[in-house]
Amino acid sequence: MPGEKQFRFGVNMVVPGSRTAWVEKCRKAEDLGFDVIGAADHLGMAPPFPALVLAAEATERVRLNTFVLNTPFYNPALLARDVTGTRGRPPASASITLSARSSSSTAATPTRSTNPSPHNAPGRRC
Repeated sequence: MPGEKQFRFGVNMVVPGSRTAWVEKCRKAEDLGFDVIGAADHLGMAPPFPALVLAAEATERVRLNTFVLNTPFYNPALLARDVTGTRGRPPASASITLSARSSSSTAATPTRSTNPSPHNAPGRRC
């Protein structure tokens, strides 16, 4: 598409303990010019979906994604509910990356994005 960026700069962030700190962190990332904000998913950390919904409400133009969802932690039906529960929240430009392994694995992790963007086509990285 004309005028569309050929690549984006993103930042993957750990969600801090307070709502105010997370909002400030997301706004700072947007002010610094990042195009994508990602939230990590690890045990002992804040869950990514509420953090991404809050990031969407606090920012204006950034895309959002999960850094990598550790799918072994989730019941598939509950994960589907959490993912679809974020629909309709601003913005529509969010993507989910799934891992087939736990976070303790040192092997390469296969991932799949649910974002239908042409930038996420097989063999392309955004």
